[in-house]
Amino acid sequence: MNDYFAPINIRFFQNKDNYISDYLESIESSQQLTILIYVLSQCYYRSKTSKTDTIRISCKFGAKTCFLKNLKQSTAQTIKVIESLENTLYIKSVVVEGEEIVIQFSLALMTMLDKSQRFSICLNDLLRFKYIEHSIVYLLTRFGKKKSYIYHNYLCHILHLESLTLPRQKQKIKRIFKRLEKLGIIKESDYKDYKYIFSRE
Repeated sequence: MNDYFAPINIRFFQNKDNYISDYLESIESSQQLTILIYVLSQCYYRSKTSKTDTIRISCKFGAKTCFLKNLKQSTAQTIKVIESLENTLYIKSVVVEGEEIVIQFSLALMTMLDKSQRFSICLNDLLRFKYIEHSIVYLLTRFGKKKSYIYHNYLCHILHLESLTLPRQKQKIKRIFKRLEKLGIIKESDYKDYKYIFSRE
C-alpha cells in the first residue's frame, strides 16, 4: 500500500484557539476523520494552482489508485460519510451527481499554500485506529519535538472527557498512549504534573 500524505494546518496542533474543536465539529468516528482529512487534502492539491473553490471526486473508491479503497467498505458507505462532512469547518456543500461528488469548500483552506502553515500527515496510519480518540491523540503526537507533552485538561476538552472523574479521565487517556506505544508510534509515555509526556522514535 502506497503512503498517502495529507496536509493539515499547523493550528490543528497548537493550543491557542478553538481551531481543533471547530475542525472536529460533528466528526464522530475515526473513519469519518480519515475521510475528512482525505477530502480536504484533495481540495488543497487540486486547487492550489487553479484557485477554484469546487472539485469533483469520482465515486469509484475501489479503484487501485484511490486511497479510500483501504477503508474496505462499500461505495455507498463512503458516499454517506462524505455527505456527512457538509457544513464542517472548510466544506460548504456536498452534492452527488451520478458517478461524481461535487464538493464546494472554503478558500480559507488555502492558507496552507504557505509552507510554514501546513504539516503533512501519513493518512495510512489512521487506518490502524478504530476509535476517534486514538486517531486524535495520534495526530497530536506527530507534531513538534520528538520528546514533548500534552496537557491533561486540553486532552479532556478535545476528547470530550470532562464529564468523567479525574481517575477515569487519566485511565482512559493513559490507555490511549499505551496503545500508541504498542503500535510503535511512540517510544514511551508518562503522566506527570497534569501532563502526558511522550517521545517518538
